[in-house]
Amino acid sequence: MKLAEALIIRKDIYKNLKQLENRIRRNITIQEGTSAPENSNALLIEYNEQHKEYVGLVVKINLTNANIFFKFYHPIEEKEVEATMTEALALRDYLKERSSALREFAAEASSSRAVLTRTEVRFKTTMKASDIQKEQDRTSKLLRQLDLKIQEKNWNAELE
Repeated sequence: MKLAEALIIRKDIYKNLKQLENRIRRNITIQEGTSAPENSNALLIEYNEQHKEYVGLVVKINLTNANIFFKFYHPIEEKEVEATMTEALALRDYLKERSSALREFAAEASSSRAVLTRTEVRFKTTMKASDIQKEQDRTSKLLRQLDLKIQEKNWNAELE
C-alpha cells in the first residue's frame, strides 16, 4: 500500500470514529420505558476495533515518514537539504503558520484607523504592507513547493 493511500484510509477511519462517538453518545442515555435505536455496547465494540486499526495505521505512517529521505529547500536553513519526511511535515506546518501570520500582519499594516476625541489621535504603521505581502507571497510559494514534493513522495513511498 502506498503512503498516500494509508493517509486517505486514516482520514476515513478518523471520520468513522467521530461518527461512532456521536452514535454512542446518542444511545447511552434514553428515556425510561423506551429502547435505544442502537445497541451502545455493540457500538463501543466497533469503536474499539476501529481505534485499534487507526492506531496501528498511524504507527505505520509515522515509521514510514521517519524512513523517507528526500531533498527539499529548507526555509529556515535557507538551503537545499536531505531530510526525513517527518522534518518536511514539520516545516510544512511552520510555513502554513508563518503564511497565515504574515497575511494577518499585512492586513493590519494596510488598514487605517483613527480615534476622534477632543484631541485627535492618529495611528501610523511601523511596517510597510507591501514588504510584508512580498514575504507572505514568498512563504506561500515555498509552502506550495514543499507540499508538492511531500505529495509526490506520498504517492511513491510504500507503507512500512
